[in-house]
Amino acid sequence: LVEWKLGNHRVGNIHTGIKDEDGNAEGGFLFVGTDSSTLGLTTYILESPKFSLDEDAHLMFDVYRRSKDITLQICMDSPFYCPYSVSPFDKRVHWKQGETFVIPKKTTKIFFKAIQWRKFKWLAIDNIRLSGCPQQ
Repeated sequence: LVEWKLGNHRVGNIHTGIKDEDGNAEGGFLFVGTDSSTLGLTTYILESPKFSLDEDAHLMFDVYRRSKDITLQICMDSPFYCPYSVSPFDKRVHWKQGETFVIPKKTTKIFFKAIQWRKFKWLAIDNIRLSGCPQQ
């Protein structure tokens, strides 16, 4: 397992690296990836502190991805229970804004799990927020 890092400017190579195209990385972003050989899969885990919810909530964030060779899953209570994956890769979209997932109220931890298959692949997340879901 490899840790996530904090960035606030271009990371990685010019073609597949992370770019702050809007110039709004004042607070930075969290990122994973490498230009080095991965020797198979590289897994990156970001674990939230323990929490409690009174009701189901929406987890929202922006994600940067330039390749299908690095993916992001949202896991609940364990890095092995990952019911959500980010939207399919779209080469025209670098920063995908507003990824949203429902987090059930019984959830006590969230894990962001990125998996990288090849070198020169990068992924970033930013603007992570949790908000209540409207009652049905």
